Amino acid sequence: MKRVLLRLLFFLLFGMLCLVYLYYGQTGTWPNWSAQSTLLLVVGLLSVLLGETLYQLNLQISRWLSWKKRWALRYLVGVASSFLLAWLCIALVLYEWSSAESWAQYSSQYQDVGLKLGLILFCYAIIDQSIHFTLFSYHAFAHEQVQRVALENEQMELQFAALKSQISPHYLFNSLNTIASLLHQDPAKGELFIRTLAQTFQYALQSDKHKLVPMQQEIDFAKAYAYLLSVRHGELVQISFDLDDANNTYYLPPFSIQLLLENALKHNALSEEAVLEIRVKQKGQTVQVINNQTFKPESTESFKIGLENIRKRYAYFTERPIIIQNHTDFSVQLPLLTTTQGLSA
Repeated sequence: MKRVLLRLLFFLLFGMLCLVYLYYGQTGTWPNWSAQSTLLLVVGLLSVLLGETLYQLNLQISRWLSWKKRWALRYLVGVASSFLLAWLCIALVLYEWSSAESWAQYSSQYQDVGLKLGLILFCYAIIDQSIHFTLFSYHAFAHEQVQRVALENEQMELQFAALKSQISPHYLFNSLNTIASLLHQDPAKGELFIRTLAQTFQYALQSDKHKLVPMQQEIDFAKAYAYLLSVRHGELVQISFDLDDANNTYYLPPFSIQLLLENALKHNALSEEAVLEIRVKQKGQTVQVINNQTFKPESTESFKIGLENIRKRYAYFTERPIIIQNHTDFSVQLPLLTTTQGLSA
């Protein structure tokens, strides 16, 4: 309400200033406020009504023609429509107010006033649209900054969710049980398992604050994780890697491949009759994780991460989609990002 009153007050003051300028330009004297109260009332009402009409007109034009998509055309349409509407309304009011018997007589009588008024209205339309454009630019910039901060916060939350899966009690409990068993059966293998487990935790902690990591680091981490799975599950899980040697030029969000390995294990029951086979291979500028589908386990623990986690993190960097195919095999294809894509996001 306060903004509306301030806006109407501005229109009123602007109208009064125009009246003083035009009156002084025609007569060389200042208006007599007490003797010309009717004129002041008419000009005041016209200024407020016309100003508010132009304001609402601009709002409608902005809905029809976006500043963001076609700002130059929006600016020109705003200037032209504001100027023509204001000039036409004032011209009609002056014509009814004047003593002219015809439009031709009115035009010759008020030609000088019309030119001055037209110049004032044109300047007003330009300034008004410039203010609208400046406010739009400021709000658009502020909205973009707020959105960027929100996306960055969401990125960190998603990454934290992925990190939690690495240090979850369930994951630690299974790993410690495997270590306890190996230390009695095969101490050397148990020591290698501990070193590999430490390597995965080191990677998890180092990658915690990085939105993107080099592909080679993620692959090394995925291979270490695959080794832990092969030790825990034996021949029931078989994981292979078929990747190019020159993959240091690509980047991807940390834990992306590992989460897909974990999901494949989580959603497929293991048995000697149904061995889970997972293939990680590079296909152009994508990396693909493919697994056969055995049968669903009776209960599936979920940490609310996985495909949705990866999809949201990728959406921060690129519009390239994550391709999921669910046929005989289940396949997820992740786009590989370049340094430029990562830095520009």
